[in-house]
Amino acid sequence: MSNEIFEMMNKKENISDDIERTNIPYVGLNRTMCGVLDEMRSCHKTHNYAPILGLIEEIQSMGNRMESSMQDVKDFKLLYKARRNLKREVLLLEKYRNKLRKETGKVAER
Repeated sequence: MSNEIFEMMNKKENISDDIERTNIPYVGLNRTMCGVLDEMRSCHKTHNYAPILGLIEEIQSMGNRMESSMQDVKDFKLLYKARRNLKREVLLLEKYRNKLRKETGKVAER
């Protein structure tokens, strides 16, 4: 990466200004599902069904990405909850270990 890009990353400026200065194309979401559905409606209104199959594929891929990200969020929440429960279990086991060491006369490590 060039120094110009690193400098850009450190600055808190408007993204459109940064893109214009560096000539880096901004790759964002071109269309929304609503936009594709509107185009489907206009195709139906004019009885031009040629692009419908392509629009169906486009909206299907958008829906698949949305479902995938929702599943990722769900997985993250489940893993976070499991991690929290394991940390609690470790703390309880450490307390129990220290209690046993005190009873047997051994010095606790922590």
